[in-house]
Amino acid sequence: MTENKTAQKLKSIFRWLGWIAGLVAKFSPSSIRVWAIAFSSLAGGVVTLLDSCDKPKSPPAPLPSPTVTASPTPTPQPTPTKPPLPELKAPRHIKSGEPFEVQLCNVGNRYDVSLYAEEHRLGYVGFGKPCMKVSITLNQKGKRELMAIGPDNLRVYVDVVVQ
Repeated sequence: MTENKTAQKLKSIFRWLGWIAGLVAKFSPSSIRVWAIAFSSLAGGVVTLLDSCDKPKSPPAPLPSPTVTASPTPTPQPTPTKPPLPELKAPRHIKSGEPFEVQLCNVGNRYDVSLYAEEHRLGYVGFGKPCMKVSITLNQKGKRELMAIGPDNLRVYVDVVVQ
């Protein structure tokens, strides 16, 4: 408290001295005017210094914390996938004279696909999702090659063994 009163009293004194020096500079000859303006400026500087010392100290501003900015991640572009290859499915070993099922998968809904056992046409492969099916019977024993032939150069093969 006493420091505050002392600072207030000093500020008041220097304000008056600066005001008086300014008044003297206004009405004095040029040789004294320079000294009066210098003293008035000095008194103003002292008052400003006392004002800045008198003000309460504010805590220093906190340093800015690093902010995390989300960088835009590129959206993954789906890689074009090839359509699955057509597949002809049949049991590997079959008994002579017994019917078995043959499936043609991954060709979509086609109706014009023929099934052959070597060079003999056995019939059409019917509709179905996901696979087209036909039931056939083979009588001659031995290894046989089944093939599905359709439009757009569709040719799919599978080997079976007739026992």
